[in-house]
Amino acid sequence: MTSETPNQDLLPLLQALGGPVEPDLLEALAGQAPAEAALAALEKAGAVRRDPADPTALEPLDPDAVDPAAADHWIARLEAQQLAAGNPEPRIDEAILALGPAAGRREPVFAAGDRLATFQFNRGDLEAARATCERALALGEDLALRHALGLVDAAEGDDEAAIANLERALEAAPGERDPEITREYAATQAHLAEQLFGRGNLFRAMRLWEDAVKELAAIGEREDRAGLLDVLASVLAQQGDPEGAEERWREAGTLYAEAGDVAGEATVLARRAWLAESSGHDNRARELEDRACRALEEAGLWSDLAVLLNKLGAHRKDGDLLAQAFWLALQREDVPLEALVNLDAYFVQELGRESEAAPWIAGATLRRMETDADRDHPRFPELYRVTLDLFLSSVKAQGIPETEIREWTAENGLQDPAVVFPRALETLAAHVPGNQWRFSPGDFPGNGNRNPAV
Repeated sequence: MTSETPNQDLLPLLQALGGPVEPDLLEALAGQAPAEAALAALEKAGAVRRDPADPTALEPLDPDAVDPAAADHWIARLEAQQLAAGNPEPRIDEAILALGPAAGRREPVFAAGDRLATFQFNRGDLEAARATCERALALGEDLALRHALGLVDAAEGDDEAAIANLERALEAAPGERDPEITREYAATQAHLAEQLFGRGNLFRAMRLWEDAVKELAAIGEREDRAGLLDVLASVLAQQGDPEGAEERWREAGTLYAEAGDVAGEATVLARRAWLAESSGHDNRARELEDRACRALEEAGLWSDLAVLLNKLGAHRKDGDLLAQAFWLALQREDVPLEALVNLDAYFVQELGRESEAAPWIAGATLRRMETDADRDHPRFPELYRVTLDLFLSSVKAQGIPETEIREWTAENGLQDPAVVFPRALETLAAHVPGNQWRFSPGDFPGNGNRNPAV
């Protein structure tokens, strides 16, 4: 049976590690997935053990007792499984990190530590991310790991430690860098620039941002470079250099267009519109805004268009633009929930709770929030409560006693998406003069569909 098991090559590896091999070990591992089999075999061989404080983590048992060649062999096997997994599996990286002190090569261990720390950071476990970085850095300096540790410091509010670690990350970078390392180096420069800018060191921050742009240009990278140019332009605009800001925003827009990033291109057009408006060029501002909206509409990026219209409307306190943003937001479940609720609150206040349309606006927002996508939002209970309060207060303002609200809303179709959405959308459409639409409502998929999440 052993010869037929998918993990039969574990036997010589176990023997190379020097641990005891029980006759039934491979048979017990035969039914497991390769990643689990490898981890179980490592633990069985005594190469790693569970951390008593965290049973899901692995720690070295006796690094000195493990032959470096065998450890490297295991790491290579685990790396291959990580690639085969598609999405990185944290437990595989834990195993690679556990073998790190015994390994002859550090690069795979550093890569595993960086992946694991990134996973922990993204799920908000800063303490674990810090421990992972420090554990891997005990084997030597590494750009990505030191960069990650600086980001942990920044997230914890320790600006001085963040700057120190980001500086050390740049020092750890090799002189000759391939494209992947160059991207990491430029990202580190950009994060260090953010920290220095926040502490008032504008000159050094600007130099770092400019250097990061040059690093990315050297490898032909477009989107990240455009993002940095966007940041530079925003800073220059704040510092009273509209010409410098316009130049960099133009360059960023060209890069986004070359990369096929329509949303990025539209964002830059909107920023240039703001710059033109602040300089007194209203017609130019409207032209740039229309180009941004048209680009998003033609690409079918309706949610991005709703967000853009919402930002433009909020900036100008323009009810026509906000009505268009709300019209789209009610029908797209990927528009940010905070934006949807803010638009609801604006229009209930704008129309007046006592207006006949207010319950339909708030009622449609409630129905839209009941989609599965919104229920996972971390602020869903709080935002739902706000919307529910708006709905109930607008219904009461119609003269409906609290004891009759449920019956009244049912009788009038306010609980029925097929009724409430068309009424709300008609109200919003009536709020926009015919020639003020920034897109063609008739071209929207569903054209005022009765159900959300078109």
